[in-house]
Amino acid sequence: MPIKIIRRGKLIIKEDPIPPWEEKPLIQPLDSLAKHLIEEYPNLLVPWFLMAAWTFNVHDVSLVGYDFFVEICEALDTHWDDIEHQHKHLIKREALITRKAGYVTQDYCPGMTRAAAAALCRSEFGLRLSVDG
Repeated sequence: MPIKIIRRGKLIIKEDPIPPWEEKPLIQPLDSLAKHLIEEYPNLLVPWFLMAAWTFNVHDVSLVGYDFFVEICEALDTHWDDIEHQHKHLIKREALITRKAGYVTQDYCPGMTRAAAAALCRSEFGLRLSVDG
């Protein structure tokens, strides 16, 4: 289907840059992988929360699905006192209740967390994410 663009008052018609038969497949979130790891090691709730928030906020990539992100928030909130992780202090309790983590930006998220999320996106989705802003 042609794309209509108006540039400087002139109508320009271009062919669709991606033919329908070449569209990229939808990315399947890593819910089952995250769930398996978190069940075994509950302290991994912290990095999965930060990685999911960072990939979504900075790169518009859903590392996990929204419903599973809500599960992560609920589990973190419920087991807050039992969770031990070096980056736990970066998580705002209010974000766990509201399910909004927009504050997790490029500069806020630790470098090792950004690198881990980028490595997952590359190996599982074939996406290359910049970890350095």
